[in-house]
Amino acid sequence: MRGVPGYRNASTVLMFVVAMLLSITTLGWVRLVQAEAPTALVVEEAATAAGSTLTARLAPVAALPGTTSTVGNLELPDGAVVRAPTFTPAASYATEGAAVAAVRSAVEPGLPAIEASLLAFMQAQGQTTAQWQYRTIVTVDGVSGAEQRTVTLGVQVWADGSRLRTGAKITAGATRVLYVSYEQKAVAAGLPAGWARPDAGNIRWQLFADDNAGTLTPISGVTVEAVNGAYDEPQDYADNEIDPQTGVERLAREWVAAKLVATKSSKAIIDYGRTVEAVYDEDANGNAIARVTVELPDRVLTAPNAR
Repeated sequence: MRGVPGYRNASTVLMFVVAMLLSITTLGWVRLVQAEAPTALVVEEAATAAGSTLTARLAPVAALPGTTSTVGNLELPDGAVVRAPTFTPAASYATEGAAVAAVRSAVEPGLPAIEASLLAFMQAQGQTTAQWQYRTIVTVDGVSGAEQRTVTLGVQVWADGSRLRTGAKITAGATRVLYVSYEQKAVAAGLPAGWARPDAGNIRWQLFADDNAGTLTPISGVTVEAVNGAYDEPQDYADNEIDPQTGVERLAREWVAAKLVATKSSKAIIDYGRTVEAVYDEDANGNAIARVTVELPDRVLTAPNAR
């Protein structure tokens, strides 16, 4: 080792240089991958009754659809991308569904021209995919009065000419829910008339606010409307075939549908109670014997650790 002065030091320096080169190479490779991450053209149109504003930017493809990420803004020459047809909103819409339908009716006829111009502008920018995002403001009769909502819809196109329409969506606000409860008035044959439930044959209803996150909050009291068993399940004592769904279907079609409109509710929950029917077996003497008899002489509630 004496014949090679500084051998150990030279080896150490060589190893250090190699490590540095590997580090530089690795860092350079990482930067190269980041620089070549694929991008997409995103064109956004914000519309009002007075007109619309168009902006363009580049965004990471991996963040589509509906991304707010930006790689860089682009200059969008006037007319490069066709604007959506003018949408003039009503003063207010009874439901969110009505607002969405109005936006779609106005804007969707213009989508073919928008898609064609978007494809051409995308190719001019050297991109392989592009997205057009449209949004406008509407007023809806909400749970506490007139409330503003944002309606959005969009399309995405690719270099081969294929396209995807993402459909219209409305921002999730609290929605009004109609809760309806109905229990049959008639008691099945063979059962005591006293088994009828309180308010049986009448409709009980109440309004709730749904926060779309699993919570229902009452926003009205309970109202009872007398209908005198009009929506009972049909009973046929001659053993003819009947449809047990007739009562609840008529309730939904005739009463609930009208009340949804009257209360400006977005949806309804129907709690429909059917009459308990007795089941009989015939004994050797031809007598009808109830198959099951249920008695509840006592109800006892035991609380944990009660003293």
